[in-house]
Amino acid sequence: MANADHRGESVIWPPTSPDTAGRRRLVAAAGHLGDEAVARAALSDRSGPVRATALGALARMGRLVASDVSTALERSEERRVRKEGRS
Repeated sequence: MANADHRGESVIWPPTSPDTAGRRRLVAAAGHLGDEAVARAALSDRSGPVRATALGALARMGRLVASDVSTALERSEERRVRKEGRS
């Protein structure tokens, strides 16, 4: 469980839903809404597609940095996360 703390906000990750698709939707919405805390918390999700979506969300907000890519890749051998990190 990750606890992201950014600008005084605290997010407990993962959310109560164990559903990967639901977590991806939540993270994608965070990217559109500018919720950086949720996107950063999702970088440590157990699912590669969720981490890839988190990278995309941070990129959409203009808040993606190299260490975010490293964080997402630490937990993954999945090509999708690596591909998203190169975008």
